Amino acid sequence: MYSPSPNFTNNLNEILLHNPDKIFVISAKYHVLELDEIIKPYNVSIDHLSKDKQISWGIEVAKQLKDKNIDLDIDLFYPILPNNYLKFFKSYIKNIIK
Repeated sequence: MYSPSPNFTNNLNEILLHNPDKIFVISAKYHVLELDEIIKPYNVSIDHLSKDKQISWGIEVAKQLKDKNIDLDIDLFYPILPNNYLKFFKSYIKNIIK
């Protein structure tokens, strides 16, 4: 769904320069997606959620990352996403590279 977006493509190319072990797409609707996961288009933004749902969303993102064997205390993260998304789960991640 995201691949036709020039912004997504540019961000993905930037991430690939860092030779990551894993790449995930963070989604307002689906939380954490594998890069090759296929989804239907949707029209949901973190900004459309209530404050309580935004906080729950961040908790779920952290949980799904752990479920994908990501160590939130040790692994390095290079997030390329708007701060209005990152702010709801960055407190669970110890090593964020900006």
